Amino acid sequence: MRIALIYIEAGKGHYIPSVAICEALVQQGHDARYFNGFTEVFDRPDIGEMASTWWRTMLHMPNVERKLEYILDRIPYVSKKSYKIAKKSIESFFIWLDEFKPDVIVPTQYSFSYVIPEIIHEFNLPICCITYSPDTYVTPIQSINPHTYRYLIASEEGRQDLISHGVEPDRVDLCAFPLRNDCYRQKQLTKQEARTKLGIKDKFTVLINLGGEGIASIKIIESVLKEDSEVQFLIVGKLGESALQDINAIRDEHPGSGIVTPGFVTNINEWLYASDILVGKAGPNAMTEALYCRRPYIVTSLLYMSDKVVGYFTKYHVGWYTNKVKEQVRLILEAKNDPDFSAKMDKYFDSVPMVFGADKISKQIVAIAEEYFREHPKSR
Repeated sequence: MRIALIYIEAGKGHYIPSVAICEALVQQGHDARYFNGFTEVFDRPDIGEMASTWWRTMLHMPNVERKLEYILDRIPYVSKKSYKIAKKSIESFFIWLDEFKPDVIVPTQYSFSYVIPEIIHEFNLPICCITYSPDTYVTPIQSINPHTYRYLIASEEGRQDLISHGVEPDRVDLCAFPLRNDCYRQKQLTKQEARTKLGIKDKFTVLINLGGEGIASIKIIESVLKEDSEVQFLIVGKLGESALQDINAIRDEHPGSGIVTPGFVTNINEWLYASDILVGKAGPNAMTEALYCRRPYIVTSLLYMSDKVVGYFTKYHVGWYTNKVKEQVRLILEAKNDPDFSAKMDKYFDSVPMVFGADKISKQIVAIAEEYFREHPKSR
């Protein structure tokens, strides 16, 4: 089966699922590829650049982003405007379609979750469209299209959210979360094993995830060390020059403090296993990696829909949200000073129902597509 996955370059939330699912499909013998929707499918790099710039700007303005995106997500004109823009590049789409000839298209980004099934319907194309909802716990209203054959989402909470917006229950399936390979199927390590392998001290450890854009506050480091100099910090992700200068200043002020700055890592699972607790913005990929490695998460900033992500963590008692440094410090020190903290967390993580694995969701996509073509034999 020939399967196309469509993403955009605006963070890793759309890209990583496309790559992970594609790799699994190829391993299972299918002809699968992932495509940048703006540059490779519709030949509109200008819009792709605008989308990327918008996303990066909003990351630094979470309060504005939440209010603005809430309003935009409730204006039907937004999805219709997206389709009008896509129609202007329909020739590019058909050139791409003729070159790759997909049986199945899986959008992993919300603009294309609306646009692709709309094109398939209007032009009566013999293609099955299966939408993967990458935010896991919620889906933007403007991405919902009645012509989508099936929706896949990795939490029951996210499934119910789609149903609440009018999607028929039998068109929304639970799926496994497609973790990237540097986390999934890697050897599970104890904290001590991970710390030994990474060459770091065996003591209470906080992992700060800055992400690809370096979005997270490092003020918490100095605030914690003023209270307890025995806390170790691991900082992964993009670390800018000014942030590195701030960290070096903290090191000078607190000699012997354990601040490790590996930057971007390809063995994220080992850094997760080495930690006791994580701190960072609400990002479905990073937070779900934490779920997989059974590490609690303190969320420090929210974007639109992130409250549903945090809601999932608080529901199962494996995470917290506070944008106040004082509260973040309190949570960290309470965890450090609680001898039963790890045991409590293990019990809570045992109750989390999420399933993981790109191999599982890829098989599910193929099974759904086969069902579609049995129902639409003339479409193939």
